[in-house]
Amino acid sequence: MTLGRLSLVMLALLTAGCASEWLQVEAGSNWTCGIDSNSEIQCWGDIDPTLPPPPGTFSSLSIGTEHGCAINSAGTIGCWGPTSYGKVGDIRTGFLLVSAGGEHNCGITSDYKVECWGRDESGESTAPEGDFTQVSAGGNHSCAIDDGGEMHCWGNNDHGQTDPPPGNYTHVSCGSHHSCAIRTNGSVDCWGAGSDDSGTCRGDEAGVHCGQAEAASGFFSSISAGGFHTCGVEQGVGPRCWGRGDDGQTNAPADPNLTSITAGNNHTCGIDEDSSLICWGSNWLGESTPP
Repeated sequence: MTLGRLSLVMLALLTAGCASEWLQVEAGSNWTCGIDSNSEIQCWGDIDPTLPPPPGTFSSLSIGTEHGCAINSAGTIGCWGPTSYGKVGDIRTGFLLVSAGGEHNCGITSDYKVECWGRDESGESTAPEGDFTQVSAGGNHSCAIDDGGEMHCWGNNDHGQTDPPPGNYTHVSCGSHHSCAIRTNGSVDCWGAGSDDSGTCRGDEAGVHCGQAEAASGFFSSISAGGFHTCGVEQGVGPRCWGRGDDGQTNAPADPNLTSITAGNNHTCGIDEDSSLICWGSNWLGESTPP
């Protein structure tokens, strides 16, 4: 790591949202967006000023590789960013939540069905039938938890990212080539690229950084799978990260008051119990410097 990169990483570690209060934060590839205390969306980092987020107030948002989606209190989804594969454009109504992936999106409708749209070359937008409580869109795969707690994954499986261990889960997060989820007992399971605990990638994972799909012990309240790293919030401990960390994205601060966390491509952000925002990791394009 060069001195210049180290300086940027340390700057990001010490950077928190000034006096602003934040309701949610989501990290993408080289950019980040959050919902502020006015329920409005603010974005920073490598963003295209000609493709701004929709105006208005929102209850939740999700950031993909180069695009984002947000849902308002009426259940209407608005997406922004590049329009390839049809992932951005149509206004969709009647949703409880939305997740933006690489080039596709998935959401839970008001009748607890999964709907996906956008790229479907690997089947990542071909959702299963049934009733679901949570869904996550990854690079080119997706996972969802049904109303019985069972995990369902679909799409590209080159690295085993759609082969979850059996069991019951409460939350799932899909990264670029791996997935992680919290079990009903609070422990974390991860599967996909980098799941070889020996630290040596399997033959089919050449070029993929190992370690991001390790299981984690402890009781977790939040989990987020990023590009090649994973972060979670362990109750009573605070943020924990593992996987690729050459930009400082796994150097989580010691903050037992952190309540939520989001892993991007090479950076990570979180919100503490005072609604303050902190980011760490890569900051080459300002993705770790909140407004």
